[in-house]
Amino acid sequence: MLIILFFISAGLSIAGFFSQNGWWYDLISHFRIQYLFVHIFFLLFFIMIRNKRFILITLFFLLINANQLLPYYLYKPNLEYRNMFMHEKVKILLLNLKAPDKNYTKIMDYIYKVNPDILAMDGVSAEDVSGLNNILIQYQNENHIFSAEGSGMEILSRIPFKNFQFQYYGRSVYPTIISQLTLNEKVFNFILIHLTPPFNEISFAQRNEEFARIAQENLPQEQNTIVIGNFNTGPWSHWFQDFLKKMHLRNCSLGFGIHPTYPTQWPILAVPIDHCLVSKNFSVLNYEQGPDLSLGHYPLVVELGIYQSNDEN
Repeated sequence: MLIILFFISAGLSIAGFFSQNGWWYDLISHFRIQYLFVHIFFLLFFIMIRNKRFILITLFFLLINANQLLPYYLYKPNLEYRNMFMHEKVKILLLNLKAPDKNYTKIMDYIYKVNPDILAMDGVSAEDVSGLNNILIQYQNENHIFSAEGSGMEILSRIPFKNFQFQYYGRSVYPTIISQLTLNEKVFNFILIHLTPPFNEISFAQRNEEFARIAQENLPQEQNTIVIGNFNTGPWSHWFQDFLKKMHLRNCSLGFGIHPTYPTQWPILAVPIDHCLVSKNFSVLNYEQGPDLSLGHYPLVVELGIYQSNDEN
């Protein structure tokens, strides 16, 4: 029985490299962390029974999964900024509020603790705004849109907005907020997204269309762009990597490890589907997963340094 489970885990590890071929492959690509630990278990098992053949086979699959994870722990994010100086710091908190029976006191206490410059909220309803009003009034700049039940979006910022717009891509019921914020005369693009969850071939194609259209219509005109939200895909998906390349962005978790954000109810199955992506003039000073606030998703806290070259002064 264990041998059968081993070959299943090995097959899933390989299948995850073909995420461009269908929604099942894309879903399978989410679980690299789980595959790694499963193969560590099998490696110890085969060492215990002294099966050299399967030890070598297991090492192969362990290494191909580890190779997908190691860059997120070994990346040195600040080397490219050695000839630049920090212009400003920005702290961002991402919250997904699409959950029943929310404890608004607990959520507000956490927001107070983090004290973000930008509070980006997904799955927002008018009830949430009322429940969190005591803390939301501290932010002078606000954009929100309440659409289908539980699919609202809101950005609150201590940094002034220059302009903003709401956009629906493809057939998505989830809006995207596209805004520009100005910090000490430095303008940067801030995009809050929630992509369609790919539960079948139709929704898989729809999410991929959203990736393509967001990239096509929001190619950064300058080097200062932040894209944050629920991407409904892991970082190993072909479509996620293609989006990074087209938008000339990088994943903020590089150098800070993998942070599975969903579902909080099943930590052993949790996968990283909430992300923050930035363009090259940002240095990631901190990237961390928040505590379980009974929201289904763990919060994300990102602290960025806005850099510019000495030639710009």
